[in-house]
This record gives sequence, structure tokens and C-alpha cells, in this order.
Amino acid sequence: MRWYVEQQYPIDFLDKLDKENYPLTYDMCKKNRYELSSWLIIVRSFMNQELDYPYAIVIYREETPKRVHIFSLEVHLKLRLNNNGRKLLDKFKEQYDEITLNTLNESKIFYEKMGFIEQGDNQMIWRKQNG
Repeated sequence: MRWYVEQQYPIDFLDKLDKENYPLTYDMCKKNRYELSSWLIIVRSFMNQELDYPYAIVIYREETPKRVHIFSLEVHLKLRLNNNGRKLLDKFKEQYDEITLNTLNESKIFYEKMGFIEQGDNQMIWRKQNG
């Protein structure tokens, strides 16, 4: 069984994050200091009953009920290349009409395959098709 747990970005998030298996999320959070943000930043941890750790973590901010900005989407290092990232992003696509994010150069191809369009320097956007 799979499920997710959501919480407001906790002040001790970096202390508890497994930086060996979520290196990009760790570096990004350390650099951006989300614990000091005035925005409501959400951490969604995806769980699986067969694992004793999250299989993925998404950090995001809901800008409107139909628009979200994803700061980080990272699958556990041992579980990559099994479509887990696609499945997570598909869940967000079901819930929102517009998704924006910043990406690393090496991740652009993944997001382009998922229907995102480059909007600026390392910025991408996805919009739900009408009809």
C-alpha cells in the first residue's frame, strides 16, 4: 500500500532529511532556507508499507487552489528509474491546472517528456489542456 504524509515545512527538516539519498533536496533546502519563509511551504513524503523510509519527497507551495509551484521533487536514490517520478507528477497534474518549477539542466528532458515547456532560464511550466 502507498500513501503520502503532508506537513508544513518543519524547522528541523534538514536535520531529519537523509541527505545521502536525497542530495538535491538537501542542497536546495540548505541554500533556500525554507524554514524562514513567510510562505506556506509543504513537504509531501510518499510512503510504501514495504519500506521504512519515504520513497520520494516533494516540496511545494500552493499558489492558488489550481496552481502550484514545485521547489523539489526527488525520488529516493535506490528507487529511481522506475517511473516513480512520473507517477508523482501525474498526481499533481490531476489536482492542479498549472504547475511551475525550476529545474537543473540534467532534469529538463524528464520534464519536457512530462509536457512541461521551458519558460525562462531553468524555469518550466505545465498547463492542463482545455477539454
